[in-house]
Amino acid sequence: MLFLGEAKLLALMRNFGLPVTLTIFFVWQGAIRESQLNARIDKLEDYVRNELVDLVKENHATSRRTAEILLRVERSLDDMHHRSAWNAPQEPGRRRHDAAGMALDP
Repeated sequence: MLFLGEAKLLALMRNFGLPVTLTIFFVWQGAIRESQLNARIDKLEDYVRNELVDLVKENHATSRRTAEILLRVERSLDDMHHRSAWNAPQEPGRRRHDAAGMALDP
């Protein structure tokens, strides 16, 4: 982007007047701000694309592994509960029940 220095602004004012010079200055200033904003947006998009997407993928994989481990733990606890229900000494007159509360003894 070309730079509007003091000398160029004075030349514009002499040749075209104050209103035209101010219009050109504000258009130029807006263009500079727009290009700076575009550069910031590009940096943020690169960050999202390169960093955050990888973090989300890693987090998803970790959550999936955690869910699989919890399922295995739950199955293991269910198996232990069922084995202990069948092998536990019973009080006279007391019936054994499964996890759902169903009677195990006929």
